[in-house]
Amino acid sequence: MLGLPFHLGDEAKAGLNVYSATPHDFDPATIETIVLHVEQASSALRLAVRQALHSDAARDLRAAMESRTEIDLAVGILMGRNRCGQEEAVEILKTASNHRNVKSCATWRRISSPPSAPHPRRRRSRRRSGSSPGGLGSG
Repeated sequence: MLGLPFHLGDEAKAGLNVYSATPHDFDPATIETIVLHVEQASSALRLAVRQALHSDAARDLRAAMESRTEIDLAVGILMGRNRCGQEEAVEILKTASNHRNVKSCATWRRISSPPSAPHPRRRRSRRRSGSSPGGLGSG
């Protein structure tokens, strides 16, 4: 067996293990070829790891910005409803979240979402005497 590490920087760790059915089967030329392949693959893998990290960071920033907007909106609503300052409104949010045992973002979304419209009542259709369902007369 021959084990070689990929050089990926501090972001990730990986390696390549090459096996042979015969012990000590790898001559220096074979080992040099494998090392060359690992070095080439390391460059590509390092780039892929960096791109994945940047994508993750961008996604996390977008989520943070979205939740920050919701938090600010909920804090503003609470300030208006309770006629209190920002710090007190934030504490109200935290307390509500803790008492309901839900994540803070769920509490913020609940406060900042518009009230749901009442369901419209269905009118019951009344049958006229002598008429069948569907409006067809019986005679």
